[in-house]
Amino acid sequence: MTIISILLPCRLGPNRTSQFRRYMESLSKTCDDLKNIELLIKFDDDQDIKEALEIIDENKSIIDIKYIVTPRGKGYQDLPNFYLDLFFKLNPNCKIITVHSIDLFFNKRGFDTVLIDSVKNYEDGIFVVHPCITPSFKSKVTTINDAVQWVDGFPAWSRKWLEIQGRFGHNALTDGWTQLTEFFLFNEFGIDRRIDISHHNFFSEIDNVDRSVKSQYWQVKRREAIEHHLSKTNIDLARQNAKNIMLNILNYECLKKGQQNNERITVYHQYLIKSALNAYDDALINEQKLHLEHQKLSSVIAQKDQIILDYQNVINNYNNYRKKRGLKKILSKIKKSFRKKIDKFL
Repeated sequence: MTIISILLPCRLGPNRTSQFRRYMESLSKTCDDLKNIELLIKFDDDQDIKEALEIIDENKSIIDIKYIVTPRGKGYQDLPNFYLDLFFKLNPNCKIITVHSIDLFFNKRGFDTVLIDSVKNYEDGIFVVHPCITPSFKSKVTTINDAVQWVDGFPAWSRKWLEIQGRFGHNALTDGWTQLTEFFLFNEFGIDRRIDISHHNFFSEIDNVDRSVKSQYWQVKRREAIEHHLSKTNIDLARQNAKNIMLNILNYECLKKGQQNNERITVYHQYLIKSALNAYDDALINEQKLHLEHQKLSSVIAQKDQIILDYQNVINNYNNYRKKRGLKKILSKIKKSFRKKIDKFL
């Protein structure tokens, strides 16, 4: 089942196809289970991608690969838009999304396993995994300027994180936007949802691009992106983004507590129903016992009344007999006999 989606905007050129092949081979050889992975590739429509498609055909039997061909647009500056185009092609089961470059080379096995295992404790599904660097917000990254420069170039977002913020970023350096959000989330709300797996050193970036301070990349592309990150509008957006993420985290916690309370209420409700039914059963049993005792008592009273009636009949008969015979001794014996019966009964 696909859990990790790798988005791969791919600009081909001299030697770039061979880098694409190298990336595919290193990915296929180092994943523990390629069923965990899907690869979503974006090609520009102004390039010959025939050889790249042959590489895809070679690997599609072992890796779930999809690709789109769209206009180049503004190239590097349009990276966030390319990511969104690929995001809409995600497997519904995908939980973790990362963006790669064909300049990457996987160093060792287990990237997929470690990535999946690292997020298991986040029930709300709101996190960012950092496979390269996770600088401390207490000592290394202490200002907004630090936050947009000292960054992990290849973070892995949870699907929920991206759904909350609605996009990957507002310029080409989406890693800077991510860390700016994380910076505000930590400093304004005391929440750190970064997961550090950088000690595994899973991959390296190998290319021929000059990224020195005096290079065109540094002086033009990077500078433009950094200046955009540090604009008031972008900072306000990142601060609000952090707030939205915080509210979603709290909302999940409240819902979880509410569910736990509902479960307690349900258990207590069942207890009350059981107690009421038990009390009703006990009342019926007691009523039956009382009815039986009443029947016994009625029988005893009836016997008592009959004995008294019999005694009175004997006395009456005796008196009649006495008048005729005057036998005192017979009367005494009869009285004693019935008195014993009555005393014994009473």
